[in-house]
Amino acid sequence: MNYEKLSRGLRYYYDKNIIHKTSGKRYVYKYVCDLQSMLGYTPEQLHMAVDLTTETGSLLLKQQQHQHHHHPALDGTNQATFF
Repeated sequence: MNYEKLSRGLRYYYDKNIIHKTSGKRYVYKYVCDLQSMLGYTPEQLHMAVDLTTETGSLLLKQQQHQHHHHPALDGTNQATFF
């Protein structure tokens, strides 16, 4: 990505009030979009709708790592699946 593309993307997000410049810090931006006003749902409601929590995500990852570590596929086609 070159400078022109990066600055154009930053300007777009800045103009649409998706990000704001963090005061006192150079090259630091913060996402400020409000999911509830944009989508009508809070982040918690979205997570519940797709049944996603940090605990279940961590548990799935640990289970897949455990299976891959102890039961590798013989033909080399073992792939992790995330839900």
